Order: sequence, then structure tokens, then C-alpha cells
Amino acid sequence: MKIPLVDLRKQHDLLREDLNNLFNDVLDKNNFVLGEYVNNFENDFKNYLNSKYCVGLNSGTAALELGLRALGLGEGDKIATVTNTFIATASSIVNVDADPVFVDSNKNDALINMEQLKELLEKEDIKAVIPVHLYGNVCDMNKLLKLKQDYGFFLIEDCAQAHGAEFEEKKVGTFGDIGSFSFFPAKILGGIGDAGCVITDKEEISEKLYAYRNAGRVKNEKYKHEFIASNHRLMPLQAGVLSLKLKYLDKWIDERRNIAKFYKKELSLNNLNQDNSVYYMYVVLDENRDEIMRKMNEKNIQCGVHYPIPLHLQPAFDFLEHKEHDFVNSEFLCKNVLCIPIYQGMTEEEMKYVVESFKAVVSR
Repeated sequence: MKIPLVDLRKQHDLLREDLNNLFNDVLDKNNFVLGEYVNNFENDFKNYLNSKYCVGLNSGTAALELGLRALGLGEGDKIATVTNTFIATASSIVNVDADPVFVDSNKNDALINMEQLKELLEKEDIKAVIPVHLYGNVCDMNKLLKLKQDYGFFLIEDCAQAHGAEFEEKKVGTFGDIGSFSFFPAKILGGIGDAGCVITDKEEISEKLYAYRNAGRVKNEKYKHEFIASNHRLMPLQAGVLSLKLKYLDKWIDERRNIAKFYKKELSLNNLNQDNSVYYMYVVLDENRDEIMRKMNEKNIQCGVHYPIPLHLQPAFDFLEHKEHDFVNSEFLCKNVLCIPIYQGMTEEEMKYVVESFKAVVSR
């Protein structure tokens, strides 16, 4: 038996007839740029989240960068975020000529450390904060909103791994000034290529985002451009796929939670705290992570590491002059995190094989 970290074939087999019909409809209508499928998905997703505006984009990276631009953030502005995340969270800050300021994560849940963030806000003029709902885990939004009230920064939620997650019965992405989403194929809600969006309740921000994604074009005026911008439009085919999959999102989250429940029951592991998670990844912590992953691979079970190098130690951020031990919790996580298979459509036989193999590997 061969088990990947993520198996997209099962959800696509479920939707194959609908996907084929969608592809044919896009071809028949010559709907290749924006149009009804993009409009429909934007409406579907904003309604799902109970938000006022959704702006579809061509990637989660674009969502972060254009979101910052729409908020007027740029040169000289200090923006705080975690160092244990995908590089796009911080590279988007650099791409708008702002300055990333790193904050450590909690060791137990890999989410932004509120105490360190508060200390930073006390001594630095932080214009914006980007908390990351990593692995589908959910940041404490009450604490973040209290800090926002006290210090007056923009709050940008990075929800790239947390589609459908909630904090106190409210969807993530709807607490801050904007919420940024990625629809990379492996995500819980993923396209068949790169895609993303920004969520906001503020009309002014949404209007800027519509322009930024479309060459700075003034709304309803094809050849009038308000400012210099690039092309970050969401493809209609991707939008159509996302609308199809959105109908199954809550069911798929329930599936992932049931798999996680099975793992917790059957495996005595040092798990990351994921009590309120939608389980984009199921994460265990082990100092022998690399050896375990190698042995699991020998049993044809693919595991993953998200992420092996914290951003403050990445060569791309050498200009910030950080060194090892600057963010000890993030460095611990990067050395110990191991993600084991979890995906929609995972069978009981597959779950049992993962558990049996893991027990055999860690008992040696």
C-alpha cells in the first residue's frame, strides 16, 4: 500500500463529471478572463464566511501582497509576523517595500506568541500584524483584537491553511481588516492550480483590490488606469472548480477531524495542540523526526515537514541579520515537526496502515 501525504485524486474522482462539465462550459462560453465564474465564486465564498467582499486572485501570495498595498502599507512601515511559516507571509512584506519584524511562535500550537508580540508593540511602531492560522490551527482572535484596539495596527489574517476554521463560531479571515486565502491545490479548499483571494468588510479596500488585480484599471472603464499595477486575476476555470469544492468543504473538514481523532486515540505521540483545528496538517513533534520520516517512507508512507527552516534563518532574509536562537520556539518546531497523511477520502484501511507503521517505526 502506498499512502501520500495528500491525495487529491479522491476528491477529483468524486467531482470528475462536474469538473468535465465545467471545463466544457468554460470552453463553450469562451469565458477565460474574470466573468461569471469568478463573480459566482466570490459571492459563494464571501457568503460562506459571512463577509461583505471577496476579491479573487491568482495566488495566495498575491492576496497577501495586494492586501498590504490596498491598506496603504509600504516603504518604511514595520509589519510583524511569525518566522515559522511559508515564505510568502514575509516576502509579501518585502515586496511592498515594508520591513518585516519577526515574532516567535508558541511551542505547543505553533501560533503567534502574544506575549512577545505585545512586547514588540510596546517598543516599536508596528503598522500591521499578520498572524498565521498555521496547519489549520486558530489564533486567539480576542487577544489579537484587544492588541489591535490598544495599539492601532492593521490586522491581516493569513488563512492560507485554515479554510472553514472558526474562532468562537466566527470564520477566520473575518476578524481583521482583511483575510488572505490561498487555494493552492493541496489546501483543504484548493484549485487545480494556483489561486487565492482577499476577504474584507470594507468597500474601499475591495475597490482598490479589484484595481490592483487588473492593471490598475478603473471599474467599468476598460482603458482608464488609476495607478500602475500588474495582472493578478483569478482564472474562471479555477473559480469554477473552487465553487464546486466549496459545497463539500464542511464535510471534508469533518472527515479530517475524524481522522485526527482516530490518530489521537491510536497513537501515543507528542502532538501539537490542534484542539480547534481544521487539520490542514496533522502534526506530531519528535526530535528523531528525520529518521522517522525516512523509515515511514520505506513503508511507502509519505510524511512532510512544514517547515524545516524558520524564516529568520533563511538566506533570503540575511539582510535582517538574525542568528540562531533568536526565536527558540520556532527553531524547536522546525527541528521537530512531522506531518503525517491526512486528506479527504482517506479510508479506514489507510488510516490503520499509517498507525501500525508509525507504531512499528517509533518502537524500534
